[in-house]
Amino acid sequence: MLSMEKTVDIGRATINNLSSYSNNQIDSQSLIMAQIPKRYPEKVCCLNLKGNMNVGQIIRTASLFNMAEVFVLGRRAYDKRTTVGMQHYIPVNRFFAANGIHSEKLDLVKIRGLFISWTKIYTLVMVEHGGNSLENLHTILKDLDYSNNKILPLMFIMGSEDHGIPDELMDLPGIFRISIPQFGAGCSFNVSNAFAIVAWEYYRSRLIN
Repeated sequence: MLSMEKTVDIGRATINNLSSYSNNQIDSQSLIMAQIPKRYPEKVCCLNLKGNMNVGQIIRTASLFNMAEVFVLGRRAYDKRTTVGMQHYIPVNRFFAANGIHSEKLDLVKIRGLFISWTKIYTLVMVEHGGNSLENLHTILKDLDYSNNKILPLMFIMGSEDHGIPDELMDLPGIFRISIPQFGAGCSFNVSNAFAIVAWEYYRSRLIN
């Protein structure tokens, strides 16, 4: 089965080519897409995640919620076995954005430039400590009116397991931050689990309200 994945060097990427495919790819992928219901417009970005399992499970979760697309930033490859084949059913775009081929450190100049361009076409939702509580998401959603195009489609940003989302990206205009309430010991939820919780609550709140 054809994979719906492509890789872009972020230094040469533009808004116009972020979702571009060759004609042959489009023809082949249309056979897969014809089997999938109309997608929700939301997307998710894995920002420099190190764990193959985390990347794979986020792709799997995004596919299960019928989201539009997954972006994987900061690494060249991940183990596709962790998606249980879901990379065939949702577009996955990988952007290399590290300081060197063998580096795990993000090129924040490139990333910030990409995020600034994204704020023109998406509403960026940073899933990170110190934000609006997820339990209030239904209240926040009342201000998000897709039917009248009052906001741009949402893109959820999931930061790395070790460092989360860099501070240099948290001050961009037009973003907002969501946090999951915690009641016990421990610093944070596993990143793929956190995405599943946020995605479920978002779609539950959106469909109910």
